[in-house]
Amino acid sequence: MFGSRAIKDRQSVRFTIMAISRRLASALVLLAALGAAVAAYALTERNAAPATPAVTFTTLDGRQIRLQDQQGKIVMVIFWATSCSICMGEMPDLIETYRQYQARGFELIAVAMAYDDPEQVRRFARSKGLPFQVVLDTSGELARSFDDTKVVPTIFLIDRHGNLDFTYFENGIGRISGQLPGMPQDRVVLNRLFFYVFKELDDVYNQHLLEFGLNSSTFLALAMILSSEDNRLNPSHLSDALIASRTNVTRLADDLVGSGWVSRKPCTQDRRRVELSLTPSGRKLILVVLPVIWQRIEQQWIDFSPAEIAEFDRLLRKMLEGLRRFRVAS
Repeated sequence: MFGSRAIKDRQSVRFTIMAISRRLASALVLLAALGAAVAAYALTERNAAPATPAVTFTTLDGRQIRLQDQQGKIVMVIFWATSCSICMGEMPDLIETYRQYQARGFELIAVAMAYDDPEQVRRFARSKGLPFQVVLDTSGELARSFDDTKVVPTIFLIDRHGNLDFTYFENGIGRISGQLPGMPQDRVVLNRLFFYVFKELDDVYNQHLLEFGLNSSTFLALAMILSSEDNRLNPSHLSDALIASRTNVTRLADDLVGSGWVSRKPCTQDRRRVELSLTPSGRKLILVVLPVIWQRIEQQWIDFSPAEIAEFDRLLRKMLEGLRRFRVAS
């Protein structure tokens, strides 16, 4: 969706926030045309929406802002960079919007990406007199917490209850489609829905795995080692299986070894390489956890018929093959 993010309409919550839409409308159209990524979630009154990340922002003046403490306000979190010309061009409108609505419960937090030069960010904030909070994401942790944001500008709008939601996304895309004839509206929505469903799946299973001291990454790693011959696996093969970088797999292996669930030993065929193998406690743990997760998976699919599940499987495999061809061709 315009890169890896989606554009979403800004809705009214208690006060007329549509001015934000008008002030950012030109930027949204331009971002769509350029294929940039804007993940602006709706300002919605519903409590059923997923909660925002549990993050703390540290501003340029050293003040800490817990996002959870902002409930009762409309919060815009924008990821930006001084090297982003679109970001720079929209700053005057963001300043005007913030000044107009700040007294009525609107908060704006501008997060500079990890690759941005901190001194340049400070100079820009001083020279423009930015009235809202400016934050440095030097570690990249904030971007990872917000849907693993990589492209700027990316905008998140959060309601008075601290919720992110998908509901109004389709309405917003409909309005953008009216300004950009030829937009494949149904496929844009569907693409974003894949990201949204994946995040929900990850959150749900992390919640279940937490009681065992696991998360989705450690669980999958233990399961993959269990599935390998003699319960031993080379880290590079684990990297391929988890679709993760070697660096992340090394960190993951360190965590598993430190927890006593996995041992790291020289490979029996090539002592220059290492293998990961389950310890007795690791094997016992994964054999306990797997049936629990299988039960959760059955519950997850209870509303689908066998025919629907088979069709879903067929379509996803077809999409995966198409994406592979698309990647090779591009």
